[in-house]
Amino acid sequence: GSVAQGGPAARMPARGDDGAATDDALPVSVGPDMFLGSFRNHLLLTVSDRKLLQESLTGTWTITVETGAAPLVYRLHLRVGRDGTVHASSELSGVTKVEGTLQGSRLEFRQFRVGQVF
Repeated sequence: GSVAQGGPAARMPARGDDGAATDDALPVSVGPDMFLGSFRNHLLLTVSDRKLLQESLTGTWTITVETGAAPLVYRLHLRVGRDGTVHASSELSGVTKVEGTLQGSRLEFRQFRVGQVF
């Protein structure tokens, strides 16, 4: 199909089991996404080069704690203030408060439960 009909915008040459080229070409992307992806990458590099983009921990993070037992996996929702103070909430069962700080590339946070800190 064509791009106008929602078909692949580009195709990679297909190879058979013996390594020879075949008539079946694998789609690389559908529609104009290939061109938009290039534009997004160029825009990101430009913004980064001009120092208009700042690193941020703000967002939802999946935390995996590995011990000798089964791993514990939960989500932490972070927002970092200008002073490096971390404002967060945790999806870990029973956590009532999360406190933390960000200093350079080091993030420290404590999660509180009634009667416990971990």
